[in-house]
Amino acid sequence: MLKIIGDELDIKPEHLQDSASLVKDLNADSLALLNIVMKVEERFKINVPDDEWRKLTTVGDIISYVRRVSDTFAS
Repeated sequence: MLKIIGDELDIKPEHLQDSASLVKDLNADSLALLNIVMKVEERFKINVPDDEWRKLTTVGDIISYVRRVSDTFAS
């Protein structure tokens, strides 16, 4: 999970904190956010509805969401 986010934002996964805001702290734009969601959906074989992914504002939000809805979660 952290690798997906880090690769998209060009940040080493070990530098990502759960509390980091994707937009404010990590400077993710809307295209980067969409790419992260699409890669997470593909990797974990889930569907993140539009109204849900807009609520995922931090690294920890994404991890928590995937843990809740996926049977194949692994960082």
